[in-house]
This record gives sequence, structure tokens and C-alpha cells, in this order.
Amino acid sequence: IYHRPGDPDPSEHWAGGYPAMRAAMEELQSSGIPVGLYIEGYLLETRGPLGQRIGERVAIIDEEGAPRFWPDATEVFACPWIEEWRQLQAETYARAATNLGPSGIYIDEFGFCSTYRDCYSPDHGHSVPMNQIEAEHGFVREVRHSLDGVDPGVILYTEESPPDSNAPLQDASFTYNISSAPDEWSPTHINLYRFAFPQFKTINIITCDHPLGTNVQAVKHILFNGEAIWLEGTAERWFAP
Repeated sequence: IYHRPGDPDPSEHWAGGYPAMRAAMEELQSSGIPVGLYIEGYLLETRGPLGQRIGERVAIIDEEGAPRFWPDATEVFACPWIEEWRQLQAETYARAATNLGPSGIYIDEFGFCSTYRDCYSPDHGHSVPMNQIEAEHGFVREVRHSLDGVDPGVILYTEESPPDSNAPLQDASFTYNISSAPDEWSPTHINLYRFAFPQFKTINIITCDHPLGTNVQAVKHILFNGEAIWLEGTAERWFAP
């Protein structure tokens, strides 16, 4: 709600508002198709009203003391340590679950623990640089608590598999594990995360945002681990017969 498009309430873009959107989602769910909602975990659009109001004080600060932006964009990375940002997100997730009754809700980017998300701000109350695993743990804990207050059955999933300390707070992830595996069969084709945390479901991305065509070997690797496959695009154009 607060991110790439700015701050408008999504219902402003739907004919019939929340009731119509919820009815459409329930129709899919009743036919056995789970429906998830996408929410960005880190990025805040600085051109929107919320970004203009709090973007400067919640932004991740890089080593040079400047706000950290998504490359060539106006979206700033928000520091997950900051309580104001955590509460805003927790409220957003609870509101989405209340208004729409989804099967699950996504936290984008909350499984990488990449160094480019480290925060060096001396004003946020965290270590310098920020302990990203600890910061994300607190963030996800508040989001999970907010969802449990609405519907404990809502699945919480993310991009890439989070560290072991954060895995119990989430249910599943889209992972790029398969993209790092060679074509030849070897022990590297065993996704240890999937077996170390069997209750955590991994959905492997073979190709992201581009047509897959055909990659039977990758499909075999994924099925070998008993994982799910992330599919994107129009069947007749993005996949070989």
C-alpha cells in the first residue's frame, strides 16, 4: 500500500472497492486456488506522501552517510530496525488480511541478508553497521504477531530463504537455489535448507521475469528435493510445450 505506487489505498483502483476484490479472491480460493498478496518489505517510494513524510528518517544509511536507494530509482530502503517502520508495516499486513482474507502475504526481499542492506546510521539505535538478521527478526516478529491477531492461518512468505533464526517466523519462500546448481548431477543439488527446516516450504525460481522455455534438468533437480516450482508468465508464450 505504501510502496511503489505511492500511498493510495488499493481499493481506490478497484471497481467495488474491498468487497468486490474480496469476493473475487474468495471465488478463486473456493475453487482450490490460494491467493497471496504482495507487499514490499524494504522499499519506500519517496515521491508518495508517506515517503515524503518519513522517508528521510527511516532510510537505511550507507557507509558514506547517504540514504540507500534502489539503483536508478526513487525508492529508498527503509531500516527494519526502526520501530515506526515496523509498526506501519505490521498495521498494513493486518489491514490487508482483515479487508481481503488472503491465503498468504508476501514480504519481498526478507531472505537475502545482503550487505547492501546494512545500515550505518548512528541515530537508529542499532549497532553500526546494523545487525541485519536481528533487525529483520524483530520486523517479521511484529508482522507475524499482527497477522495472528487477525487470522493465524495466513501464510507469511518471502524472497529467498531466511537465516535459521528467522525461519520459524515465516512459512515459505521463493528461492533462487536452483540457479546456483550446475547441470551435472552432484551433491550440490541437495537443498540442505529444505531438509533442515522441513516445515518451511521452498519454491524454486528457475528463471525470473523472463520466459523459461524448456529446462527439464532444472525441473528434475527441484522435484528431486521435493520442492515446488515458481511459474510466471503466459503458458503458451513463456514455456516450451
